[in-house]
Amino acid sequence: MKALDTTAIIDFLRGSESARHLKNTMFTEQVVTTRISFFEVLVGIFSLKQGFSREMRVEEVIEFFNKIEILELDEKSAVLSAEILGKLNREGNPIEPNDCLIAGIALSNRIDTIISKNVKDFQGLKVESY
Repeated sequence: MKALDTTAIIDFLRGSESARHLKNTMFTEQVVTTRISFFEVLVGIFSLKQGFSREMRVEEVIEFFNKIEILELDEKSAVLSAEILGKLNREGNPIEPNDCLIAGIALSNRIDTIISKNVKDFQGLKVESY
């Protein structure tokens, strides 16, 4: 099983050429994502300036997320996420807290591969770039 990172979802929804193969991956393998990615995608839409049909984009995003399993942040994944970020902070290599939450959720659900363009952001996971 693989997890989709926020960047992969955004590129997929935009119809990015680099993300075209994700459609095949989604139909041939079990792919999941996290509630954190759901949040991040929606923040991006709500951050857009006027003149863009936010309601239509929100509906499209919700429809996409309704088609795949969404993993939640629970106590186990929160502790693991905090441990990862704490270690990286001690080593002087901090990353975005949301990326640590995504990694912690994936690892606590025994997912070892994340599909993302952000190769350096996911400690403890294999990153499948596209």
